[in-house]
Amino acid sequence: MCGTAFAATEDVESTDEQDANAPIVPAYEREGERLAKPPERDWQSGGAESRAENKTCPICSNSNPPTASWCLTCGHTLRPIEHEPQSAPRTPPRMEPAGGRLICPRCHHHNDIDSSFCVNCGLPFDSENTSLYPAADPKIGPTGTPFMGFWIRMFAYIVDFVILYVGFYIILALIGELDAYLAVEEWTSHDAWYIFGVLLYDTILVGTFGATVGKAIVGIKIVQENGHSVGYGRALGRHLATYLSGLLLGIGFLMVAFRDDKRGLHDLIAGTVVVRRN
Repeated sequence: MCGTAFAATEDVESTDEQDANAPIVPAYEREGERLAKPPERDWQSGGAESRAENKTCPICSNSNPPTASWCLTCGHTLRPIEHEPQSAPRTPPRMEPAGGRLICPRCHHHNDIDSSFCVNCGLPFDSENTSLYPAADPKIGPTGTPFMGFWIRMFAYIVDFVILYVGFYIILALIGELDAYLAVEEWTSHDAWYIFGVLLYDTILVGTFGATVGKAIVGIKIVQENGHSVGYGRALGRHLATYLSGLLLGIGFLMVAFRDDKRGLHDLIAGTVVVRRN
């Protein structure tokens, strides 16, 4: 209790020299009446704050009250708590008002409303008083960056269009059929190859990098609603859905200009969003 060292005697054995297989006898039972058993305290059944301040014995790993100078189980001298790391306060997730989902403040993943932790990065949520959490910004995407609007996406489309047409004419010139293609006004097999090339261009680049060359130049990226990468299957479905957006007099593309999440009809069908690249 006072820190005075005891002389070694034949009757009292050192704690460190005890048999590892022998049962640990509490110090107050070994020392008799000299060490009184402490009364029950709130720390033994208290909340998280009490448990966070407990002293853990390095010998027997048992928990002791914060004011204990020796372990109540094995009698080992405990050091005072100094500069112990405090657990960081949990950042409450944001609640999306429309979809009823919890948005992780660390990775911006959209989780179910009753989630206790983020399924993407594992950040724990405090599920109490969810209604008090601030609402998510409807103009911020799942990656934490804003949704990209109509005009910048149109500029990216023009860049891709120029790249594809220039590449198409270069290929025709290399195979010696450019003059024949320009002389024919009706539909030819080369047009079908061009459409197939556009499909491969969009599917492979979006599925791999989340953006075509034009989109990468202007700094935008296509992701899923939860912020994950698109993948080849979803990229192919999104490309095919763009034909439907164009067939409806372009209304599917114009939807981008009037929605907060800047999603066109093809984005709604494919479950994708277009956001600024990090």
